[in-house]
Amino acid sequence: MTEKKDRSELSRARDRVNWYLAQRDHSRLELRSKLARAFPPEIIEEVMAEVESLRLLAPDEEIAARVALSLQRRNKSRMYIEGQLRKMGLPAPGRDDEAELASVRAVLERKFGPAHELSFEERTKAYRFLKYRGFEDRWIRQVLNEKP
Repeated sequence: MTEKKDRSELSRARDRVNWYLAQRDHSRLELRSKLARAFPPEIIEEVMAEVESLRLLAPDEEIAARVALSLQRRNKSRMYIEGQLRKMGLPAPGRDDEAELASVRAVLERKFGPAHELSFEERTKAYRFLKYRGFEDRWIRQVLNEKP
């Protein structure tokens, strides 16, 4: 009876992994933590071994690059991106200073308008807003001090 139960649990765990991977790329850490909510460690190890042997998971660096690019497109700061990657158990990709600068500009212009039109008080408020969002001082100052 327990062997039959183990097989059904194993089958359910395989289905769950396939469903997760059909939604988006997951890191190994993410898959393990999601499976841990519903399955015992032995089942998780067996399913993860199958996933590894079938090469269903992309390399961590590739997943990290895709996630970072997706977050950069949404104008997230480098600090935010690194935090999200850390939660997923993925390595941080190389720095892209131009993308970071473009994100600062986009967020500033969407929220406050062009930097050269801002008063001192508005610049101060914009600085705090951008700093709270995780952008570095040097990029915020550079964008706020740009001439038209």
